[in-house]
Amino acid sequence: MKKSILKYSIFLLLTWPLLSCEDDEGGVLFTNPPVTSAIDGPEKVEIASTGVTYSVSQRKGSTYAWNVTGAEIAEASTTGSVKINFTTQFPTPSEPAVITIVETDERGVQAEPQTLEITIEVSQPRATSIFAATGGPLREGSSDFAIAVFDKPLQTPPEFEVLSVPGLPVKGALDTSTGTLITAADTVSKFSSGAVRELFRDGDPLGGVYYVQYTAGPGNAEEAEVSVSSAVAVELHGGLTMNPTVGAINEIDNTSPQAEITFSSELAKVGDEITITVTFNEPLRNTNSSAVTIGFASTGGIPGLSPTAMSTETDEDGLIIDSKVWTLKYIAGGGDGLPEFIVSEARDRAGNAQESISTEDLEIDNTSPLPFNEVGVQVNTELFASLSVDSNEDGMVYYGIVENDSIPTVAEVVSGNPTVLILSDEKSVSLETSATASFTTGLLDPDDYDVYFVIEDEAGNLSALSDKVDLSIN
Repeated sequence: MKKSILKYSIFLLLTWPLLSCEDDEGGVLFTNPPVTSAIDGPEKVEIASTGVTYSVSQRKGSTYAWNVTGAEIAEASTTGSVKINFTTQFPTPSEPAVITIVETDERGVQAEPQTLEITIEVSQPRATSIFAATGGPLREGSSDFAIAVFDKPLQTPPEFEVLSVPGLPVKGALDTSTGTLITAADTVSKFSSGAVRELFRDGDPLGGVYYVQYTAGPGNAEEAEVSVSSAVAVELHGGLTMNPTVGAINEIDNTSPQAEITFSSELAKVGDEITITVTFNEPLRNTNSSAVTIGFASTGGIPGLSPTAMSTETDEDGLIIDSKVWTLKYIAGGGDGLPEFIVSEARDRAGNAQESISTEDLEIDNTSPLPFNEVGVQVNTELFASLSVDSNEDGMVYYGIVENDSIPTVAEVVSGNPTVLILSDEKSVSLETSATASFTTGLLDPDDYDVYFVIEDEAGNLSALSDKVDLSIN
């Protein structure tokens, strides 16, 4: 026990000066120095970068002393965060910048300094993105703006060159506005919407935005390309010349759109509503429905009703979403014949006009089927009968058996009304296969009956009720 006390006493004597200090009244206080976190921030920066943030974890009650060599503090700070400007070693950095911070806690105790070494780099200016202002397809003679966005300010603006691509024999032309800098104010007058306007939503891009107007030539190409070169950064950012950069701009399209007209049914009678579908091989331009017109020619005494306006899916502003498929409704009129439908004036997204096309694939049929060519009745046994009838056109054949001297209506025969008909049935007939519809009746009690037939053609027209056919079951 005495040895343990002795060892503890010796420990206190040796460590007391290290772990304590005196207060104002000569008392002794134990202190633990604060430990500052590592400095957080980029370890590589571009020459002339300004306002770059570096920080440590902020401790309540602590103050911080920042120091930097090879750069400068943008704004004095006693907090755990500071902004640094890397402009003092322009134009060529000779050494890394070094940031040092010393924390003093609320007791006045200082932490060990933290340091961070930053490499200052000089690089060529870059076109971080190259694109077309509208981005849509162009046809010969139409224009768009090729846009280049740079990562640093320029003292010499870029040069633009439209490159030759397969299928584009004449690559188009550039106007004299090459190298013009777009400002936030310009976006209002030159670019009221689209990708360029979005660049300025949160302030000017660091290096600026340059453009050149491009006018398309003949030919077709999935992507026209533009080369951007010769831009030189301002001296503060190294004064270097960019490497040429190539970017895609617009599709070049000088081909007219093609269309096909189809019908929900190719046969109709008066009052039937037919959906006409016009399918293009490419989307039409984003505009209203007047981009497409359907001509209607009345033929064969068929007045009909003019088709409704063409329609397709629209966005919240009522503009048509790029679409290949358009529809409209047509109400068939009276008479028989083949009305002519014409599709014209459609334009694709590049503005190429569609060649007018027409079709007469919709047949209007309002003529009831003619009387039956021949009706046959044969009694197979005492309780069954075989019936056969020759039709003069494709459609459905209906029969109904009633008591002797009863006369059903056409609708009752077609519907197979069991309260009127003793037996009934239906069968399709195609003149291409056989004009004869044959039936075998069900069981019949011995008696005299009458048989009636009705035919419905493919347009839905019904014939008159046939003459009665006598049937006797003995």
